[in-house]
Amino acid sequence: MYKSEEIARRIQQVLRSPETVGPEDDPQQVFVILNELADDYSDACKRVNEQLRHAKEYASVGNTGEAIRFIELFHVREDYENLTLDSQQERWKLFCQEFGLAVPVPLEEDLYNETKYLYESYEPIKTTLSKFRLLSLERGPLKERLALLRKLATLDMGNTIWDEMAAKLEKARDEEIEAEFRALPKTKESFSAANELLKELSPMAGRVTEAPESTVKKIRGFIDGARHEKQVDVLQNTVSKCSTPIERGIGRRSNALWPTGCGSPVKCSRTRSLSG
Repeated sequence: MYKSEEIARRIQQVLRSPETVGPEDDPQQVFVILNELADDYSDACKRVNEQLRHAKEYASVGNTGEAIRFIELFHVREDYENLTLDSQQERWKLFCQEFGLAVPVPLEEDLYNETKYLYESYEPIKTTLSKFRLLSLERGPLKERLALLRKLATLDMGNTIWDEMAAKLEKARDEEIEAEFRALPKTKESFSAANELLKELSPMAGRVTEAPESTVKKIRGFIDGARHEKQVDVLQNTVSKCSTPIERGIGRRSNALWPTGCGSPVKCSRTRSLSG
């Protein structure tokens, strides 16, 4: 922290008990101490204002994550809150004017308030990022880590680091997909598993790189063949289920052509008499 806590503590002590600054019989020494303290406070205010403006520049181009990282790296919010002197900044300013000390620049409250909005908008990113870091530490599945990276890229638009990381993970995951496909039994039962692998290679999955064409062709070729085989099985099953009732129906209709009790033209006495 940029000495802000110590500076604020000393200023508040001066405002409470000016006589404790230095030896009463040495006004020159007291002035030197106060002058140094006023300079430190003035510099600290300028520095915090500059850091707030710098964070705003990151945020203005959509790089919220980098703005938050900058604010936390330099403890900007903590320094700002320390330098408000518990709402006694105006009193210190009047003190400096009275004794001819460096008058501090006002702290830029509007910029500070904007950081509150940054943190609110960053909360979903922070949650997703925490999950991603946890998966990375645990060496979680590439598929899950990629999904979180793509979500981060959507939440933190403007920060290219997520797409760069996703491109590296996609390359590694593509190699896994190739290996997983090779390990699949090449039967129609593997249709669903192969289809899930193909979905990961689709642009609709939110990829930032192009999927390897050779892998896509292999998986798509297998899926087309398995789909055709399944269609043939369905057709054969349909025909098999329908064939027996049809044959029975034909038999019933054929028998109905003959008189009751006549199993066949040969056995039918009525037919014999007609022919005789």
